[in-house]
Amino acid sequence: MKVNFSASLMCADFSNLHEQLLELKELGITRIHYDVMDGHFVPNITLGPDIAFALIEKTSMEFDAHLMVANPSTIIDRFLEVPFASVTLHIEAVQNEVFRLFEKINSHGVKCGIALSPATPVSMLEHVISRVQRVTVMSVDPGFAGQKFIPEVLEKIDRLDEIRRKKALNFEIEIDGSVNKKTLPEILKHPVDWLVLGTSGLFGHPQGLKVAVKELRELIENRIKT
Repeated sequence: MKVNFSASLMCADFSNLHEQLLELKELGITRIHYDVMDGHFVPNITLGPDIAFALIEKTSMEFDAHLMVANPSTIIDRFLEVPFASVTLHIEAVQNEVFRLFEKINSHGVKCGIALSPATPVSMLEHVISRVQRVTVMSVDPGFAGQKFIPEVLEKIDRLDEIRRKKALNFEIEIDGSVNKKTLPEILKHPVDWLVLGTSGLFGHPQGLKVAVKELRELIENRIKT
């Protein structure tokens, strides 16, 4: 089982942002999780397209725009002007326009992702799952960093993997929210492909990014060996 890391930009040190991204790239983390919040779908407000454009240009890293917004159709064109590798929508916000938005995203050569809030069942994805390249399982309520991990969501990973194998699909399964040394052993009991790392798992480590990444990789390696 190969497990990859994606770094959540909203948790980074914005006074040292470019340097941190370059350090992450040197450590082998090449995907950036770019949270966009509008103050409506979630109460917080974060990150617009201009910052992403500048950082992608300077780092050549892969950015995934995670749109935690109430009306993605009103902003999607602006975000598709930025060279995002993928755009992830929340199924709770796009039920009546999800296929139109997927077509628009794909028409720009961008991959599609879909996200599930903790209380949203996998069954909500029944008719769209064949259209996506990634499913993000939220393990905290969307909107804020530093929340407590919700273990009940882990069964969604098993269900998604079951669907993936049964239908011969190849979408990635990602978990986002309070992924760290404490929660990782339980997470790794499930077939997850990508871990979104934020404050508790990466940027808030007292010994820095290098030690944080080293410790998580050792946990994964030990799990694979056993």
